[in-house]
Order: sequence, then structure tokens, then C-alpha cells
Amino acid sequence: MTLNVKDLHWLAGWVEGEGSFSTSQKHHHFAMRVGVTDEDVARRAANIVGVPVKRAEIIKSGKQVWRVEAYGSLAIQWAMTLYAFMGDRRKRAIRHMLQVWRERSSRPNSVYTRFAKQRVRLSTSI
Repeated sequence: MTLNVKDLHWLAGWVEGEGSFSTSQKHHHFAMRVGVTDEDVARRAANIVGVPVKRAEIIKSGKQVWRVEAYGSLAIQWAMTLYAFMGDRRKRAIRHMLQVWRERSSRPNSVYTRFAKQRVRLSTSI
């Protein structure tokens, strides 16, 4: 799918309202997660993000929860892409995620090092 501005804005609003960015301190896993009870909304978001929709738990109301989850470098990419559209709380989570990623990625063959070699730089102002 080609990402257009309308889809980017829609996704940013959905993630800001329903999603989270997280980092596992123990294993340094990075994630962008969103759960919703509307399958069509989850499918649209999953199509934009480039991941499959996951069927999750059924909540007390009897509704099925659908999850859209991006992990690792894909989560990092989406965190950087959506940063400017996020509110303060999610921006803090993204900054923390990127800080941990940078620290972990300072090894010679890391993703960040490869990006830097390709002249794709992460702004230190984030």
C-alpha cells in the first residue's frame, strides 16, 4: 500500500486515541500496539502499517478485540513517522523508546548504524 497523507493522519489519530508505544526494558523489544472492537477499523490500520490483524480476547461485553501490532524496527519506523502527530504522553513514550533503541543500536552492525550509513539520520531534537 502506498501511504498517503490522509491515511497517515487517520492512523495518527487512531493511534493517539487508542494505541501505545512501549519498550521492554528486559529484552529491549519495541512495540506499537492498538486494540479495537471494530474489525474494519483494525483491518484498515493493519493495511496502512503493513501487518496482519490479530484476533485477541473477547471482552466482558462479548465483543471480539482485534489487535494491530508492530514490533522491532517496524515499530521504531512508525514511532518516528507518527511522532509529530502525537500528544505529550505518547511523545514521551516514543522519546523513551528511541533513547533505548539508540543505546542498544550503538553496536557496529545495528539497525541504527546501517541507517546512519545510508544517511538517514534520526533528529536529536526529538
